[in-house]
Amino acid sequence: MLHPIVTRPALMAFAFLAVVANSAIADQLEGILEFTDGNPALATEVNDNNRVLSDKAQELDARVRLLEDTSMRLIRQETAARYSLSGGVSSSETVTATLVELEGGKLILDNVDCTQNPHALNQAYIENSRFKDLTFIITGDCYGDYWLLDGNNPDAGVRQEFGQSVNIQGNIGTDPDNPLPRPRLIPNPLTGRMSLIGSFGGGLYLTDVDIVGGNQFNTILFSRGATGSVRNVSIECSTTYEGFTVGARAQNGAVPYFEGNVNISGCNWGMWVYNNSAVALYGDLNIDATEVGLYVSQGSSINSVLFRDSVVNITSEQTALYIDQSNIELAADNPSSKTMDVTGDIVFRSSQVKLNAPLRLDSGGSLLIDNSVVKLFPLSAGGDLNTEADYLSSTDLSDRTTCEGNSSFNPINRVSSSQIAVTDCWNDTQWKSLYSGAP
Repeated sequence: MLHPIVTRPALMAFAFLAVVANSAIADQLEGILEFTDGNPALATEVNDNNRVLSDKAQELDARVRLLEDTSMRLIRQETAARYSLSGGVSSSETVTATLVELEGGKLILDNVDCTQNPHALNQAYIENSRFKDLTFIITGDCYGDYWLLDGNNPDAGVRQEFGQSVNIQGNIGTDPDNPLPRPRLIPNPLTGRMSLIGSFGGGLYLTDVDIVGGNQFNTILFSRGATGSVRNVSIECSTTYEGFTVGARAQNGAVPYFEGNVNISGCNWGMWVYNNSAVALYGDLNIDATEVGLYVSQGSSINSVLFRDSVVNITSEQTALYIDQSNIELAADNPSSKTMDVTGDIVFRSSQVKLNAPLRLDSGGSLLIDNSVVKLFPLSAGGDLNTEADYLSSTDLSDRTTCEGNSSFNPINRVSSSQIAVTDCWNDTQWKSLYSGAP
């Protein structure tokens, strides 16, 4: 709930009281002429005193307005009314110059309507960008390049706040059986870009929106220690941009949460996680990419340990999974009731990999294991997780698998709980043994 604190007239009254009180016990304002009993006050002298007080009052007014315009906790209610500030006054009320304090400095703008004005999100952000915790609840198609200082002038520059948390939620109504049309975040046509970046210790939170990528490398990015979440979101890379595209990237110590029903399509690389970043998976993630579906590298991780039915389904024209010097654990140790569907090649290099959900492998995909420890339950394409005969045999795996270096490959038939024949490997493509426990 928002708490009114003080109005501008009240602040000015306090300021004048302070001036009067101080004048009684300390030096007067410079330029004030002191009158004495019995001596007439000339009009010019009184006017000069009034000018000194007026100048001081205007100085105090400017300082108060500066506090109002730059504080991360104060907002004028008429500004809030224009955007239907959650917990504040409604847009139908008429309020002038009343200040409210935001609890925790969190500003929620719950009616950013882009239906007739796609610049509305951009305008709302620029007007309120001083706040460190911003939530926008949007309707319609909003230009996602909300950093622009002037949405109609791409040369005017951008504003990117350090350590800021931005939360963009689609207004899909309250009836799950009859949701409202999903809002979209689309590129500004003048710049062709988006501003969907959590960085510099801040956060980016996206919920119930469809995202159309622009003419840029990333569609959404988490970087430099940022956190955030993505839930009930579709990400489609640009169909017109001729450069390299990534649907979602986490880099340089970022820790985003993907909380389910996330679909990434039309990108060269679906998701790229690298340089000591960690993606926590709390629901299904579906990726359809042209080159690499999921790429995890440089000491990073992706896991869904707490939610055993959270899986990644990947379709790629080339490589579905590429894990390099990293850790990946999908589904908990308890048996998953879902399968993972993977189309494309799989590469594990210098990594720890544990895929506890049965892994359906397409018939043409290869598997490379290089200096890695790998556990998985390999199913044939279209196989049933509860049918013993649908799990791949040693011959099936040997025909498609290259095992190199000091690796341990632990494929298991989950129905029979038995080790599939191939196990530790050595010397490029040779198998150290064909049977578990053999010398």
